[in-house]
Order: sequence, then C-alpha cells, then structure tokens
Amino acid sequence: MLGTATLLMLLRLAAAPPPAPVVHYDATALFALDLGDDTQRRRFWDESHLLAALQGLANRSGPHLYLRFLRGPDDFWWGR
Repeated sequence: MLGTATLLMLLRLAAAPPPAPVVHYDATALFALDLGDDTQRRRFWDESHLLAALQGLANRSGPHLYLRFLRGPDDFWWGR
C-alpha cells in the first residue's frame, strides 16, 4: 500500500508543470547617474519607481521578478 501511494505521489509531481523562472533585473546602473543634475535625478526617480511598481505587479501570484538595486544586500538575498 505504501509503495502505491509513493508511486502516485511521484506521478503527480512528474506531471506538474515546472515553476516559471525568476527574471533577475540589474538596476544598479541607476546609481551611476549624477543626482545633482535635475534631468538625471528625475530619470532615477521615474525608473526606480517604475521598476518597483512592475515588480509588485509581476510578483502578485508568486516570485517572477527580482530587482537588484543595491549590490551587497540584493546579492545576499539572491543567493539564498
């Protein structure tokens, strides 16, 4: 009986679709912008908020998009 239950469980796992890959987007280039310049500061604000909003929408049903803003902390969490 135990062998049959194990076999059925393995068949269900094999039939399940593979999880979708998580897209890793590197946004660290934004920190190279000159925030003393009004145009570049607005670009930083616009793009960082756009990326954060997209991340929230993309990750509603599960992890699909990972944003890398800060090298140290984000690399730590990506590696876990």
